[in-house]
Amino acid sequence: MSLGRLWPLVFSLALVGIILLYMLKQKRKSEDVPSLILWKEVYRNIKAKSPWEKLRKNILMILQLIIVALLIFSLLEPITLLGGKEFRNLIIVFDITGSMKAKVQEKSKFELAQEEMEKLISSTKEGANVTILTSGKYSKVELSNEKNKSVILDKIKTLSPEDTTGKIEDSLSLVKSLCNAQEGSEVVFLTDKDFPIEGINGDVINLSSKGNNASVDLVSYKETDKGISVISKITNRGAYEYKGDFSLYGDDKLLAVKEINLSKDESKVLTFELESKNISILKGELSEKDAISEDNTYYSFVKREKNQKVLLLSEKNLFMEKALKTVKGIEVSKVDSLQNYNPKDEYDIYIFDGVIPDKLPEKGNIIFINAPSNEFFKVANEVEGGNGNAKIDTPLTDKIKNLKFGVKSINQIQKEGYLKGFLSIKDREEAFYGEKDGRKIIAIPFKLSDSDIVLKPEFPIMVHNFINYLSLGGILSSGEFSAGESVPLNPNIDGGDINITNPEGKEKSMPIRFPMKEFEETNEVGIYKVTQDIKGEKKEEKFGVNFPSIEESDVTEEGSEKGDNKEFKVRGGRNLTEYMVILSLIVLMIEWFIYTKKN
Repeated sequence: MSLGRLWPLVFSLALVGIILLYMLKQKRKSEDVPSLILWKEVYRNIKAKSPWEKLRKNILMILQLIIVALLIFSLLEPITLLGGKEFRNLIIVFDITGSMKAKVQEKSKFELAQEEMEKLISSTKEGANVTILTSGKYSKVELSNEKNKSVILDKIKTLSPEDTTGKIEDSLSLVKSLCNAQEGSEVVFLTDKDFPIEGINGDVINLSSKGNNASVDLVSYKETDKGISVISKITNRGAYEYKGDFSLYGDDKLLAVKEINLSKDESKVLTFELESKNISILKGELSEKDAISEDNTYYSFVKREKNQKVLLLSEKNLFMEKALKTVKGIEVSKVDSLQNYNPKDEYDIYIFDGVIPDKLPEKGNIIFINAPSNEFFKVANEVEGGNGNAKIDTPLTDKIKNLKFGVKSINQIQKEGYLKGFLSIKDREEAFYGEKDGRKIIAIPFKLSDSDIVLKPEFPIMVHNFINYLSLGGILSSGEFSAGESVPLNPNIDGGDINITNPEGKEKSMPIRFPMKEFEETNEVGIYKVTQDIKGEKKEEKFGVNFPSIEESDVTEEGSEKGDNKEFKVRGGRNLTEYMVILSLIVLMIEWFIYTKKN
């Protein structure tokens, strides 16, 4: 037998109260007697009325005590282990993605998951090997083959959700390998999503719940002649109508407030025209409290660096030329042949389209378009092209992950160790980006004129991403990221280590090396500070980490509180609460029957 909670024991004082009421209860009755001969008999009756004697054979009091005791016992959530499941190897998988922070009434989904597993562990028979996994951005083993219930319960209490996105399905491979290593394993997944677990003996407890929730999906800006133009996107991701206020801040100063009213699944774009350009941080915030507070705020950093000098060496590439005109913060110089190229002129970014000089520039970053072999990579034979698409999760394909295009032919690039793919053709990586000896390059293996990629609306966005990736302006290539996203760093080679301080004040030092390791500890939303000492001068930049609202903010569906697999019993024993309540009602009926009969 085990108890789910102990605080209802305070109601035990009610038992003492019932006893005191019966002890203090007086029943006086006047009697006319013909003789004092009966005085002894009367005295005997008075003695019988003494406090402790009153409790003798008082069936009503005993029944009332039993009723209260049963109700208190039911509140303790007693669980019997008789006939309960005896786990041999139990694996518990907690979903720790941002959506598990959504509150169901007063508690979050993750807190409900913790309570469910604490009850399970408390009710499980001794001797079970318990393994605990968490599934967020990555899947991780938190506790392995532990039998001590106290250690297991303590570990469950220390777990907490992150602000990241992820798929709990990604944990299945790790779970299956653990099941293969431990014969007779049974698995419980605690999440707010439904997914198949074929081949695994266990069940999914879906904790998703309907709620009220809106998210700030975007705060973006562009500079104008008069100041800054800001757009913000707000989406209702809850099951009900949303009403509230959206506030726009500039460097913690309130700039504007707008009232919003959104029906289910509705999005609204708000625009603001700001006269001042002297703003470094924009923050959008929703006033109304809802299921997920983390997605009510969005940070956007206004970056102002010196204009980048860009050289476009191309015989004829009007599409690239037009796309570059849409990019702010760059000065483009166009050269139509190698004869007009002056190697003494220095640029921040070089774009070589179809041709390259005999000697590549020693400084600056480079975009190669249909270029021959060079010191950065080798080119193989020309092959037939086909349908292509953008790879996701790369800085060059940000906001264009749905890009589809066709290409006539390609000159295949031999992939070096430092190169990463960003475009695939016929499901094979063909276009690459990377960093070598402190310099960044982008390599496209086909003529833009032989592809319809330049006709796609995503092409100018891709060119923007190219320039942002190659820019030499600062340590950070961008001022905003989603939680869990890696942050590329471009340190000054003459500076010291980079120090990054997270929103809680925890600092991490990253040593300088090339290629520079990306900063990956962005598991919580807020503002991060990046500093580097450069020859005695401290350079500081900031970036914001925002909640992945598109993936993690939905609270429109209702899940099942218990698993759906009838063959898998989640609880290790039987909860006696409802039986205690039923028994107390039966005793109450008996007490009422005796009371009415006695009167």
